[in-house]
Amino acid sequence: MSQINRIKVSLKYTDAIGHDLVPIPDLLVELGSSGQRVTINFNKYGHDGVWIESRTNGGEWAFLAVDTIKPYYDERSLAVGNVQETRDYRLRWWDKSVAHGEWSNVQTVLIGS
Repeated sequence: MSQINRIKVSLKYTDAIGHDLVPIPDLLVELGSSGQRVTINFNKYGHDGVWIESRTNGGEWAFLAVDTIKPYYDERSLAVGNVQETRDYRLRWWDKSVAHGEWSNVQTVLIGS
């Protein structure tokens, strides 16, 4: 059982504690200035920002951005022309120039025509 799961089952667990454990991303695929984009909303709950990683079509995780102002817009082009792809995202807290804490749950979107 992960440390987060142990904390969540504790009788002293509250939503405020939960917000400090991991960022909770909210993803939306929408039309941007150059086509579809993924909007990543998150609450900072007193943290400086979030470290964002992404992977495409189940590939390797790669650093995407550090964001201190929400929302973050992922406006990358599709990897292969106009072929649909899945994009996974995960976030960690970013404070004082250091990424820390456990990863958020992986969020997945389908993007492309």
